[in-house]
Amino acid sequence: MIALNQDSPLPDCSSSILNLGRAARANFAQTKLLHDVAGDVMYVLGFFIGLIMWGFGLVWLVFALASIYQSKPFQFNMGWWGFTFPLGVFSISTITLGVEMSSTFFRILGTVREKTVFMPTALTRKPDP
Repeated sequence: MIALNQDSPLPDCSSSILNLGRAARANFAQTKLLHDVAGDVMYVLGFFIGLIMWGFGLVWLVFALASIYQSKPFQFNMGWWGFTFPLGVFSISTITLGVEMSSTFFRILGTVREKTVFMPTALTRKPDP
């Protein structure tokens, strides 16, 4: 189903993987399920996998914007929801990376991305009456 869908789940997975790594670091030490270091290893793996997935989401965003740019004028239709959801989860993933890295750049970038989720609606041409 994902292969047929234009929505990219990678940014959403990036945020989830980062949160799972954080939870593993906090809970493995408390539950003594595995060695204490296992939580730190899972956190680091989750961080790097999340960063890679965020990069794939960035590539998807560039391809999506290029395809919209090439098909001017592009009228607003229900297909925009297929673009709006990935923009939102990409913003969440960017903000999560900013929190994990204590990076002001990623926090500001995520906030700007969050505010521009509704920009595709402004870029569309209104349908003729």
